[in-house]
Amino acid sequence: MENATEALAVGVNFIVKNFLLNHVGENPKEIKTEMADDLIVVLIRNLLSPAEKDLLEHQSELASCQQLRKRLFQESEHILHER
Repeated sequence: MENATEALAVGVNFIVKNFLLNHVGENPKEIKTEMADDLIVVLIRNLLSPAEKDLLEHQSELASCQQLRKRLFQESEHILHER
């Protein structure tokens, strides 16, 4: 069972990395998938662009950065469902 879980985690990592690279234009430093029962958590390191990092230095811009990311993923959700 452990091998099946590891294989699934590798597959999720591959799909997420390809999605981010091909549809968001970002190449994160690390993607790690953790699974427990029916829960899957994907951890992504260094996903933010330099411009987004600059925006986050100003607390007032945090909400707009979050909204931008949220809208981007909502509009791209169908791509992930196809995989």
